[in-house]
Parts: sequence; structure tokens; C-alpha cells
Amino acid sequence: MLTIDQIKAAHGPGEKLIHVPEWGGDVKARRLGAEQYLRLSSIITDAAAKGNAANYLAAVVEESLINENGSPMFDENSRHILLAEPIITARIGTEIMAFNKLTKGNTNG
Repeated sequence: MLTIDQIKAAHGPGEKLIHVPEWGGDVKARRLGAEQYLRLSSIITDAAAKGNAANYLAAVVEESLINENGSPMFDENSRHILLAEPIITARIGTEIMAFNKLTKGNTNG
């Protein structure tokens, strides 16, 4: 039977640095919590209905990237910055999804 320490260890770290050469450095992603998952669930349903995967990936990045002090780096008012860079946003979003074990078959965040 698992212990709480084994479960915590399986969860992994709460933050990850992602290198973004186009932006000239690293950004910090946080592990998503229940509140973020619920928001993303409603966005993915809406994005799928509208065929807009870019909006979903931008929302994933928006929910996860944080400043040094832990505050969100982006919000819905700055999502246009992410949407203007779809390749970069897709790459960051894919890394965040893997980190949060949201990709099929991913077992290591």
C-alpha cells in the first residue's frame, strides 16, 4: 500500500523552468491545481466546439506561467500576446501539458 510520501514523490515538483529562446530566456510554469483544471475544461469544450486549439493552448500557458513572486504572468487581457505567437505558445503549452501529465501516456512530468 502507498504512503503519503510515495504519493507526494509521484506528483513531482510544483514548478518547472521552460526555455523560450525566442523570448531570450526561461519562463516559470506552475503545476496546475483544481481551479485551473476546471477553467481549462470549460475552455477546451468551447475551443473544440469552435475548432480553436490555439485558444486552448494559450489558456494553458496563461494558467500556468508565473512571475518570480508567484503571480500570474498572463491573464485574459494579455492572451492576445500568446495568440500572436502560435508556434511558441504551442511549444510552451505542450511542455506545460506534459509537466501536468495532461498528455496521453505521459507518466513523467
